[in-house]
Amino acid sequence: MTRKTIADVDKEINEGGAFVAKLRDNLRIRNLMNDINDTQNQIDSYDMDEAAKAKRNFDEKYSVEKNRETEMQSKVTPFMCFFKFNVLNEIKECPYWGRA
Repeated sequence: MTRKTIADVDKEINEGGAFVAKLRDNLRIRNLMNDINDTQNQIDSYDMDEAAKAKRNFDEKYSVEKNRETEMQSKVTPFMCFFKFNVLNEIKECPYWGRA
């Protein structure tokens, strides 16, 4: 084989590799476009008015209920005493009333 023939064969191999890479990229792009379309269809299927209504309902009720919970906890906490026990299971201390 001559040098020109070797160069021509080498050129064809390189061009073939580039062609395969372009095909692979095109397939990847098509798959991504299909995924984007599927995702957009899924987004379009959501009822945005109902979601906005649910969010408003949550925003209105959450702070009221959270304040109610905090108030209830503040009323109950002083009456609850969590004792700490030592190794011998003897009461060591109470966080609200000191040593037992």
